[in-house]
Amino acid sequence: MLDHEPLIVDDGPLLDYDELYEFETIDDSLEPGCYVAVVTNLETTESSAGNKQFDITCRLCEHDRTQHIWLSHLPAARWRLVAVLKAFGIEPDTDGRLLFRRSDIVGKYAKLRLVNRTWQGRTTLQVDAVDPVTDAERARYSTTPEV
Repeated sequence: MLDHEPLIVDDGPLLDYDELYEFETIDDSLEPGCYVAVVTNLETTESSAGNKQFDITCRLCEHDRTQHIWLSHLPAARWRLVAVLKAFGIEPDTDGRLLFRRSDIVGKYAKLRLVNRTWQGRTTLQVDAVDPVTDAERARYSTTPEV
């Protein structure tokens, strides 16, 4: 639970979340592997269990498909939040706090590593990891330069 509410800024809230759990179901027609994706939206939503979570909407660049990454705000998974945000180029501040705005992540590129997993008797393709892109990969897919 957060000690304070995020600050509201012109382009959305200043997000200060210290925890994350990642689980994502991907369209089964895709094969396991790494896919470069760009973030198109970020919202805070509620999971089916009633927990707050990020919903990061991405577009897979080579497949022109929309994908969601749901990131729970559970304290036990703070390590994962740091790893995912670093992949999108967002670093904790000198005090270790994760402060960022929606505009800091929208438009950023990363590689989504997809693997087959079975859950409740159903095998689906899921996001296993989010890794940084190289400068060459970013340049290949970017239509506008990142600031």
